[in-house]
Amino acid sequence: MRDITKKCSIFLLTLLLAVQIPVLTSAREIVTDTGNYTVFTEDNESDKTADIVKEYCKGASTKMSFRGKLTQVYCPKKSTTYIYRVKNMPSNGRITKVSSSNGKVAKISIGDNNVRIKPLKVGKSTIKVTVKTGRLLTTFTSQLTVYKWSNPVANYKIGNKQIKNQFKNTNIYNYKLGSKKTLKFDVKAKTGWKMTSFTYYDKLGKSTSYLSSSKKIKLEKGGSVQINFTNQKTGLVENVVIWIK
Repeated sequence: MRDITKKCSIFLLTLLLAVQIPVLTSAREIVTDTGNYTVFTEDNESDKTADIVKEYCKGASTKMSFRGKLTQVYCPKKSTTYIYRVKNMPSNGRITKVSSSNGKVAKISIGDNNVRIKPLKVGKSTIKVTVKTGRLLTTFTSQLTVYKWSNPVANYKIGNKQIKNQFKNTNIYNYKLGSKKTLKFDVKAKTGWKMTSFTYYDKLGKSTSYLSSSKKIKLEKGGSVQINFTNQKTGLVENVVIWIK
């Protein structure tokens, strides 16, 4: 018995909370321009619907979790891929298998030990993610809902230029920078939506966050302005991006 206790013992406890709530408005989405498509990287914070796994080995304790509820947006005119991480995955953890119950709604794959999901149409799908840690295999189950893109912008002015209608069918707009580098941004959300983050990224990726809806920003080519809007009814987060060209 003593020999057994000397060995690494792993206790696995999976807790799935049944209560489903909208995605937290604090969820952060960062857009990276890859040339072929746009990648949304969302911080995979616990939303109280996550599967939670506790592992104990040699006195160390870690918690792995993966969202129990995922929401995404399908933009007909812009291909998008969402990247999700398994939170607190140990260094020896590897995602070995992923699946989507409805391949017509979402395409799922593994990339850089992350979960990549590409929405294909409006609908629902059950997502399964299997993680291997040592000899253990743990499978997380998430419910994915894909919504159709809906323009959340009531007003979007850069200087004197109004661009709110540019987001009818896409979340991306390329802004051509002229001689004037410092411009005023005046952005307001439509009724039912709330602007939950406003961030400027320079060409090196350094970020500056703004709180007010009206601000002056010194722009540079290669930078971007990224604003998250959250639907106050569904909790859906939509990201509106301006690429500075």
